[in-house]
Amino acid sequence: MRKCDYQEWRKFRKYHYLDTSLNKAARCFGIYDDEKIIGFVAILHVPHKIKNLKRISRIVILPDYQGIGIGTQVVDFFGEYYKKLGYKLSIVTSAKNMIFSLKSNPKWRMSRYGYVSQHSNKTWKVRKVKTAGFMYK
Repeated sequence: MRKCDYQEWRKFRKYHYLDTSLNKAARCFGIYDDEKIIGFVAILHVPHKIKNLKRISRIVILPDYQGIGIGTQVVDFFGEYYKKLGYKLSIVTSAKNMIFSLKSNPKWRMSRYGYVSQHSNKTWKVRKVKTAGFMYK
């Protein structure tokens, strides 16, 4: 895993379940299998009443590499990394596999769970989506 250029998002945005946008302020990281990029993570600093809060805004693992725990390892790595730097790290997701994984992971605490309204950038339709928020302990 290493920092990567913002432009790498182009390779991953079509696989993101929510939308294809990415905040320009995001710190971007690539996950690699040898020299092939197989995953992408974007992290933002969040102005919040909780001081020193960072948020995983995007995490995408290519379909051929999904389901083997890479995403969980990545969020655990960044949780520990930012904790050592004095930050708190959060993630909000509607991906069922990530919710299941983090719910049973002792390193993460669920901070919220329920439905939110989301709109699609493609259709502009509003839909109710079940999401869960987690904070690294």
